[in-house]
Amino acid sequence: IPGVIIGHAIDSGLEARMRMKRARRYAQNIAAARFNESFIRSVFGMFGKLVAINGGLNQKEKSVFDRIINEGLRLTKQGKKASVTAFNDALKSSRSFSSYAVEFMDLTKNDSAMINFMLDSLLALALADGELSSEEKRILSIAADVFGLPKKEEQPNLFNTAQSETEDAYQVLGCKKTD
Repeated sequence: IPGVIIGHAIDSGLEARMRMKRARRYAQNIAAARFNESFIRSVFGMFGKLVAINGGLNQKEKSVFDRIINEGLRLTKQGKKASVTAFNDALKSSRSFSSYAVEFMDLTKNDSAMINFMLDSLLALALADGELSSEEKRILSIAADVFGLPKKEEQPNLFNTAQSETEDAYQVLGCKKTD
């Protein structure tokens, strides 16, 4: 009888611990899913607002967009679907670019690698057509401000450098923008 009582107590304790582990794992999975959803919404919301400036996604921008999804973020099939949905929602939304940028910063907790990736991605998307319009510069300045980068006055060549690097790349390749 004492063995049965002790065995039952051990089994009950193990079962309770297993339930707690499953509940913890479930809560962690829910939190991770919510983070991923918010992350994708903020990143692709910024992309959508940037692309909306010129009237939507052109072929060159689509190429950059696909490269960011496949190589930069390495999204799963489900992640790709969510990113396209978030992008399209942002195109139609009245939500501002800066609100997506603030959400991104809240999620990444000032992670410099993520901030640099995002700024590089925004810049690549803005420069996809070979030009940087004044509206694109304005959006990129908002991003730089929200991301905590130096003000435009303190770093005046931030966007000009990127554009001249693109022009230098054409010279290195021995071709023109129209090729």
